[in-house]
Amino acid sequence: MSTFAAATDHLLAGMIQQARQRIVFISPGVTEAVAEALGKRFSEEGMLSLTIILDADPEVYRLGYGTMEGISALRKYADQFGGTLRCQPGVRIGVLISDEQTLIFSPTPLLIEEGPKGSETPNAILLATQSNSAIAEAAGASDTSLPLDGEIGKNALTPQDIKAVEDDLTRLPPAPFDLERQAKVFSSKLQYVDFEVSHYKFSKKEATIPSELLGLGDDDDLREQWRNNVRVLGPDALRVTLTIDTKNGPREVSVDQKFLERERKKIEEDFIVTLPGYGALLFRDRQKDFEQRKDAFLSLLEKYHEILLKEIEEKLKKAAEGIANNLAPRVIQNPPARYRFLTPNPTAQDILSFLKSDIEKALEGSTLFKKPLVRCVFKDISYQSFKNDQFRERLYAALKKRNIPERALNDIFRESLAVLEKK
Repeated sequence: MSTFAAATDHLLAGMIQQARQRIVFISPGVTEAVAEALGKRFSEEGMLSLTIILDADPEVYRLGYGTMEGISALRKYADQFGGTLRCQPGVRIGVLISDEQTLIFSPTPLLIEEGPKGSETPNAILLATQSNSAIAEAAGASDTSLPLDGEIGKNALTPQDIKAVEDDLTRLPPAPFDLERQAKVFSSKLQYVDFEVSHYKFSKKEATIPSELLGLGDDDDLREQWRNNVRVLGPDALRVTLTIDTKNGPREVSVDQKFLERERKKIEEDFIVTLPGYGALLFRDRQKDFEQRKDAFLSLLEKYHEILLKEIEEKLKKAAEGIANNLAPRVIQNPPARYRFLTPNPTAQDILSFLKSDIEKALEGSTLFKKPLVRCVFKDISYQSFKNDQFRERLYAALKKRNIPERALNDIFRESLAVLEKK
């Protein structure tokens, strides 16, 4: 190979496969192809000295110094063979020692430019001499040194570190970019959220009996003056017992209006920042957790609604029968005109039957208690809002009340030149 080379995945993987005694790999991140080549050599540790030093910052992978698939694959190999990974925060140089060959390369941030394709785009120097001993010793990878003796990579890159990287990239994954398309962009870690819960209080404990069923006949003026609201549920009728899932396992809870209201407010307190005059805001990296809580709350509402309807159905039927019997004498004397259309000469029993059916419809559970709904809409913060001084002042004041650290406030908005995603 030439002294000046292109550190492609193919070249790196080839040098890793050829090593017989020692491999030292130092880089910000790792791609899937290189991780595969390194991972297969873990099984030879003992006969082969293998040292791997990486950064554990998720931004490494958003910038394109490596891939999430690569770091995840390497972790699996390390777990499988009991291998060790080491960490050097902020490392931005690439080094690969394969026996007596040393490749020093410049890792490419693929977010900004394409990686090397061949000898016409060199980004590495290949040294095929004994001089790599000094580099190996500085990396704590020589026969006479320990990791703690090295200049870099003194700390272990633990499975927990890599899991944190994976979780962070799952929340805010890298995007594919078209390096030829650029634009001035505005980005925000916050977004508007329109979170609305309706039909969940079930507070309507009274049913309205149509005026035509009060025995007032067909006198429209008289019927317009009369309204009859009937209380069909007592104060404890809206409380049910159900099982919910918690961190400590399933448990039974008594659910009523106050319980549901507390749960709704708790979601808002945990996730939403209210900005007077502008709306409600949510951090983008918490959207997934927010939606999980929102879905769990909706599931609770639906379960509560289902059980509630079953429990009050019999009470409503009894209430309907009692109301119909009380109204029957007056309605039989002065029945609604439509009862005469249902049967030519309705008997008292016919009228009572019609009346009971109408009262039951007025007291039907699904009419009194509509199915609960949860509406959630996310909207981006506009560039105009970002430029509005009053908006930013109110936003920072609201965030400070929520104990958001000062350093985080300065990183909420960004304005920069960036490449666009591929179509």
